[in-house]
Amino acid sequence: MAIHHFYTDGSFYTSLVEQSLNKKGYSISDLPPKSALWTDKIHLCINLNLNGIKPSKAVIETQVSYYFPFFKNITVILNGDNFIRPDYVPEFVDVISCDSYYGWYQHKCIRSCIQRGSDDTEGFLYIADDMFINLTKMAELPTTKLWTIGSRVCSYSSIQTPGHEGCEWYWWDAPTYGAKNLDIVIKSLPAKWKEQLVKTAGFPDHFKAYCISDIIYIPQALVMNMTHVLDHIINTTELFCELATNLAMHIVAPDRITLLDGYLWDDKSVAAIKEMATTAHFVHPVKFGIREQRDIWIQNMEKQLFNLIDMSIS
Repeated sequence: MAIHHFYTDGSFYTSLVEQSLNKKGYSISDLPPKSALWTDKIHLCINLNLNGIKPSKAVIETQVSYYFPFFKNITVILNGDNFIRPDYVPEFVDVISCDSYYGWYQHKCIRSCIQRGSDDTEGFLYIADDMFINLTKMAELPTTKLWTIGSRVCSYSSIQTPGHEGCEWYWWDAPTYGAKNLDIVIKSLPAKWKEQLVKTAGFPDHFKAYCISDIIYIPQALVMNMTHVLDHIINTTELFCELATNLAMHIVAPDRITLLDGYLWDDKSVAAIKEMATTAHFVHPVKFGIREQRDIWIQNMEKQLFNLIDMSIS
């Protein structure tokens, strides 16, 4: 049975999606029920890393509008310890705060995200706001396993050597002092966790040392252990997120799925975003402050909505 009014307020949020569906002669009533989708019991957390800037009404409204046909549970994470819930955010959207300090410590936000579930939550998909996620392609992945980005392999002795030869990385030294703080954390770990790093992360000689933390999926079965490990890291020292998240996932999830990433390191053109969006599980960055990038984000979300309807009809 199709859903006819999937927004509780039925106003602006509905109209954005309706406008997109009308392009192909569809309407809200043509969308399949969320219970038929893999995303139905997945809790989506969107981190708006705005660093003290007032939350963008346009960004929140657009993202909520196009994610809600897929996810019935959405949390928007605003930066900072103190915030006032924007009055334009509908009641069905959860809003929390997290001080990730310019994104350096967004593993704190991941920890907050995985505390927001309900009894039927199967997992948590944590993402940055400035990316496109290919939900159609993600449907092929098992939701019982953790999904993340591949880690970079380094010799631990190289990390702890001045210059970090063979593993050069901006975040080892000032301003985050990643190498120093990583050493502090590893020395603090219980013996069983260190043994796990040897087995799953190649520690110390072929150490899978860090991975990007802009996106991660954590199944419900791993939430308790992931929370426990993140609590330990956070309470030990201020470890840069790409080190902290990487450590935690290798300790709790020996069997993981590596996402096909669409990081736009050099070419950030619309053409590059379009190309990556067809082959990768996500594309980053896709900045809503750049009109052309926002438009291509919407176009790609529209394609996924059209795909839902086409599949349900066939």
